[in-house]
Amino acid sequence: MIRGQGLGRKSFVPTLNLFIDHYQLPMEGVYATQTKVDGQWHDSVSFLGHRVTTDGHFAVETHILDEQVDDVHSFVSLRFIELIRVNKKFENFESLKSQIDEDMVRAKEVLNERQSI
Repeated sequence: MIRGQGLGRKSFVPTLNLFIDHYQLPMEGVYATQTKVDGQWHDSVSFLGHRVTTDGHFAVETHILDEQVDDVHSFVSLRFIELIRVNKKFENFESLKSQIDEDMVRAKEVLNERQSI
């Protein structure tokens, strides 16, 4: 894990910021995912790509849905389930926050549908 901008915890939703090295990644966007922390899988929503609305830097960030995971000191694994939307730039933080809320709802729907199969 690496230190992020701190915007998620302050203004949006808290995320785990992952250091990615030597992996082939899917296209930039927001995904319904599962994140493994301390040996346990958690439903999550993840962003990977350039943060075009904020600082333009590349990031891989994951938010654990319906749970709080603090002080992670172990290896974190990420399983991509389904693309929710491609990466895009937002005009302001309010629009971004609204879209993040929608992304979390959609990720929960996708993950619940997958579990009921």
